[in-house]
Amino acid sequence: MTYKMKGLLVLLLIVLKKAAKFEDLDLSYNKITNIQPGAFLNLLSLKRLNLESNDITDISPGVLSNLPRLKSLSLNNNNITIIQDSAFSNASKLEYLQLSFNPISYINPGVLSRLLQLKDLEMHNNKITSIQTRTFAKLPHLQYLNLKYNEITNITQGAFYNLPKLLLLGLEFNNIRYIQSGVFLNLTQLKMLFLNSNKITTIQVGAFSDLFQLEEFDLSSNEIAYIPLGTFRNLPLLKYLSLSSNKITNIQSVVFSNLTHLDTLSLSNNNIQQIM
Repeated sequence: MTYKMKGLLVLLLIVLKKAAKFEDLDLSYNKITNIQPGAFLNLLSLKRLNLESNDITDISPGVLSNLPRLKSLSLNNNNITIIQDSAFSNASKLEYLQLSFNPISYINPGVLSRLLQLKDLEMHNNKITSIQTRTFAKLPHLQYLNLKYNEITNITQGAFYNLPKLLLLGLEFNNIRYIQSGVFLNLTQLKMLFLNSNKITTIQVGAFSDLFQLEEFDLSSNEIAYIPLGTFRNLPLLKYLSLSSNKITNIQSVVFSNLTHLDTLSLSNNNIQQIM
């Protein structure tokens, strides 16, 4: 046995002996394609697992078993296309989940429902095309949801239902065309909503009526030509509103009359000819 092989064997023995004490494991920037169930067995103290920038295509049920303290999991920049129903069933303590820069096209409603402690979900730069009803249901502690730079065209009513602590929702740089009433139902703690750089033409009156705590709202770089009365009703704490780079030609000042805390309103780069 060579000196190098002896050294590796000693290192492996030390790692296995101390595995139960690991809190951080970084396996990023490798060529991992598959993780077998039980691969992280005995890492009972592990809190942070970094698997980003590999070639992982799937998270099999059981991969995250026996990781009772895992709080942060990064799977950014892999080749994951779909999340299996039981992929995160044993990750009940997870607080931060990063799934950005993957070719994920669909999120099965309820697939994340066992992540009861999740606070931050990053799924930007994927290929998601639609958000179905109750896709993110049963995430009572979720505060940050980032879905920007996807291919979302449709969001059904109740898509973000039962997210009582959500503070930030990022939907910018998608292909959304229509905002219907009920899409943002019950997001009563939301403070920041980003819908800029989509293809929105129509906003149904009442679409934002549950956003009582909203402070920052970006609707810039869309194709909005008309804002109906009541569009911004029930937004008493709104401080920042951007409607720049749309196709607005005429606007009624009364549209903003109830926004008593508004200190920044941007209507630049439109085709406004008349303010009534």
